[in-house]
This record gives sequence, structure tokens and C-alpha cells, in this order.
Amino acid sequence: TGEKSSFLPALRFFLTELSMQDVQTARACFKMGSAGQSHFSPREKEQYNYIKCSIIVRILEFSTMVLQKCPQDLWKIMEQDVFNSSFFTLVALAVCEPSSIGFNMADLEVCAPLLKALASTPYRTQLESGIRKRITVQ
Repeated sequence: TGEKSSFLPALRFFLTELSMQDVQTARACFKMGSAGQSHFSPREKEQYNYIKCSIIVRILEFSTMVLQKCPQDLWKIMEQDVFNSSFFTLVALAVCEPSSIGFNMADLEVCAPLLKALASTPYRTQLESGIRKRITVQ
């Protein structure tokens, strides 16, 4: 159709602005952020985290597929939008402190896909670097 895809910029926005934030902070990213409801129920927070974490797992699966099956030229194209510092920080948090970004590790429906997605990432060096930074900060 000739239109430029907004898929990669949308991924970048999610990774940099939403993936490591709670529902309150995420709400502020949108124009309606200052109007309307200012408090969220525990159920709404749980739903937000569940959906956000489902998206994170899908991004991990997608990135793993790209790294395993696509030429390195595509990796370079995706570095700005996907394979950036926010992505590796997110992966490090998913490994070291999954509950800090909203994963409910008591829920097997959440835990199993996360662990499967993390186990298959081929970007080991950047992942280890992100984990080291996270551990050093603590």
C-alpha cells in the first residue's frame, strides 16, 4: 500500500515507555493521562500487568525467532527499535526480578511461557551485560 509500517516504532515505544512501568505511569503516556480515573483497583492493576507481561513474552518469542531465523541485516535494522538498551534491561529484569515488572511468578500460565522465551534467546552477551548492570546496582 506504500504506507510506512509503524510496527517497529510501536515496539520501541512499548519497550522504552511501558514495559517496565506500572499502570499509573503508563496512563500518563497518553493524552487522556491527566483526565479521568486517577486510581486503579487491584484487579485493574493485575489485568494491566497480565496483558503487559503477555506482550513481553510475545516480544521475547518474536525477537528470538528473528535472531535464529533471519539474516543479520535484519538484526541491524531492528537494533534502534527493538534490540536496544531498553530491551536488554527488560530481559535482565525478566530474568533477575520478574515480579518487579509485573510477572506473577505464582501463576504457571505466566511463569512457563516466560521461562521458555528466556531460555531460547541467542543474544547472550548483551543479556549477561544487562544482568551484570542490574546486579551491580543492587
